[in-house]
Amino acid sequence: MSLVDDDRFALPKNESQTHSAAAPAAETAVTDDVQAPAETDAAPSITFGDLGLPEEIVRTLAKRGVTTPFPIQAATIPDALAGKDVLGRGRTGSGKTLVGEFAVHLALARGQIDQAIALYTSALQDKTLPNERRAVLLSDRGVAHARQQKPKEAIEDYNRALQLYPEYAAIYNNRGNVLLGLGAVREAMKDFDRALLLSPGYAAAYSNRAGAHLQLGAL
Repeated sequence: MSLVDDDRFALPKNESQTHSAAAPAAETAVTDDVQAPAETDAAPSITFGDLGLPEEIVRTLAKRGVTTPFPIQAATIPDALAGKDVLGRGRTGSGKTLVGEFAVHLALARGQIDQAIALYTSALQDKTLPNERRAVLLSDRGVAHARQQKPKEAIEDYNRALQLYPEYAAIYNNRGNVLLGLGAVREAMKDFDRALLLSPGYAAAYSNRAGAHLQLGAL
């Protein structure tokens, strides 16, 4: 198990505090007999690709302007990707959540659904999660259950997620897909309609609702 406490990576709250605490630098005249110290090359930055993340994830992060991992991410991502247990403690905003998400997405991409569900379940143990975040995790775990052909567990997760975050259109769309697969077409239609009411440009919900119409013989 990797144990990481990112307090050892702590930076000053802002640069101005650091500068104000330091003594002012004395000006030094440089003559022909004195050479200024040569500039040293900065240490190369570690990238997410260097940590072993798949190229697809690296490209997606780059499109969002995220190219350099935080210290806690650099310290834990390799072990998380290797399937090891990782226990990290860090301040809010230190990048802890992203580590878990990388591991889950990689597990799903590899078809390791059991591992992905275990990771979602572990993340849901965090009692400090806001309702919206908890609902997203429940919905994502529901999708994983659905991929395992476990509709009962999937619908239970979707129902719990909607209690926490009823404005999240994707949950209705996801639950509608499961209901459609169970033959509950009219109930699925209600979910697709609700998803489109919340998010009028939701292409997946339009496509799924069209499939439901086809099953009803309405098209």
